[in-house]
Amino acid sequence: WASFEHELRAHMDAEERFLLPAFARVDRDEAVAILGEHGYFREQLLELGVAIDLHLGCWDRSHDLVVRLRQHVAREEQLLYRWADQHLDEREIESAVACVSG
Repeated sequence: WASFEHELRAHMDAEERFLLPAFARVDRDEAVAILGEHGYFREQLLELGVAIDLHLGCWDRSHDLVVRLRQHVAREEQLLYRWADQHLDEREIESAVACVSG
């Protein structure tokens, strides 16, 4: 769980630092929506982490997280990443990837 949580947080942090500020200048509503989803995911990561530590059943909650993550990924691939591929230079994209890769 700790590894999954760390990787997901790093991924969202990199998007928020390197991609979303520029994307917001062309599609503010979608950038705000993506940030809102990130907030939801951070909240769920915290709550599920506590539930896991306490050995509480959390199947429904974890299943919901997976479903919503898949929807989020599809949205980002369709909008954010397609836009980034067309409008950001290679250096900006490499910076974002390096931030996630550690």
